[in-house]
Amino acid sequence: MKVLLVSLGVAAVGALVAVLLLLRNPADGGTGEERVASGSTAAASASPAARKSVLLDVEGAVIEEFSGDCADSGYPYLCRYVRERLLAEDPRLLTRDGLTIQTTIDQRLQRAAQRAIDAHVHRDDPQVATQVMIVPGEGAIRAMATSRGDGDGPGFQQGTTAMPYTLATALAAGLRYDDGFPISDEYRPKGYATFKNCQDQAVGDPTHAISNREKGGDRFATLRSGTQDAVNTFYMR
Repeated sequence: MKVLLVSLGVAAVGALVAVLLLLRNPADGGTGEERVASGSTAAASASPAARKSVLLDVEGAVIEEFSGDCADSGYPYLCRYVRERLLAEDPRLLTRDGLTIQTTIDQRLQRAAQRAIDAHVHRDDPQVATQVMIVPGEGAIRAMATSRGDGDGPGFQQGTTAMPYTLATALAAGLRYDDGFPISDEYRPKGYATFKNCQDQAVGDPTHAISNREKGGDRFATLRSGTQDAVNTFYMR
């Protein structure tokens, strides 16, 4: 069986998700039972007998047919995500029939996420709501929903949706909800080495100042109040 395994790095709501694309050729006698990865996984197998490409959920059930055109998809955000991954691997995959695309989506959670968004933010509202559910420590995406459907815009900064990751790290380090420290309305890193990326490269910029949306002056903030008020300078500290 011929197997092509490609690792793709994807940023999803503040988390780096490892997405693996596995292309199988049934003519080589593959059983299709290989375990691809424990992370977020998309497996595409070409079947010459199949007429339509389909998206499968984590249980192997069909989510919907997949044509690469996400305008009429029941899960447009998910559809676009898969489409972009296939485009990055090989654009010809989008015009090929008979693909079975295995995802880690849980349809029950997917529907719940979409209902929660639709109940509060409408498609024609100026605000945009998104929700992505990721298995902690694993990276498997269980749900991807948005209020706007399929769009080709440049996207937005993740903003306050990144704060829960820092909060979880602080709690894991032993801090309590009422622990905190003094803050001001502006924050500048002390040096370039104040922040480092995953390659241990200095990415701090002491020439750039971070400010808060609402000014409150010098004050004491706790994990609880800093999170409730989404205080940028608190989370930068």
